Amino acid sequence: MNNTKRQHFVPQFYLRHFSANENQIFVFDKIENKAFPSSIASVASAKFFYDWDELNSIAGQQYIETKFSKLEAVVG
Repeated sequence: MNNTKRQHFVPQFYLRHFSANENQIFVFDKIENKAFPSSIASVASAKFFYDWDELNSIAGQQYIETKFSKLEAVVG
């Protein structure tokens, strides 16, 4: 099984509601104080965000990500 590397903490189906074309949204960088367009696939995510070794050893590999993925398929 391939591990999901980029895991979104804000679901992509939710971000698409803020997009004119369902592919890009404008984001604001508070440090640089500037706004710019970015792809939905690359925002609100982090590498292996939901990976939790203790839970994965009990419930299965990438348990949380797998459950969220199934939920997003139904809702999105």
